[in-house]
Amino acid sequence: MKTPSTMVSILYAHVSVTALTGLVTGSLYKMSRPNGSTLEDIVINGLPVNGSQVQLGTANVNIYVPDLLITVGGNSQPVPDTARLEYLEGQAATILSESFTQTHSFTLGSITIIPAEEIPMHYINVRVDFQFFPS
Repeated sequence: MKTPSTMVSILYAHVSVTALTGLVTGSLYKMSRPNGSTLEDIVINGLPVNGSQVQLGTANVNIYVPDLLITVGGNSQPVPDTARLEYLEGQAATILSESFTQTHSFTLGSITIIPAEEIPMHYINVRVDFQFFPS
């Protein structure tokens, strides 16, 4: 039986050998990122996998991008770095578009940008849909 950790390991191995890791200022992590990181980190985590004969599941690839600080009326405030988010979004969509093997496949599910809670960052949430084939 495949698990969310299986998806995380597959995507980690896939992303670690692509150009995406060289495009960010931070590192690639499984499940969570270090507290206090101010870098562009990639974090891979998994959602539930069903128990049917052809198992289906979804994993997340989250790419964190620090906000820019702008000054309005003498006050500094964070705003999304939309140019950087758009660039990394496009790269991630290409790299995670699809992969097929004898044991599994994955395809790009959806992409959205989400404000990170309590830190001046936004992250690109890429959902990757998996199918695991019976052996």
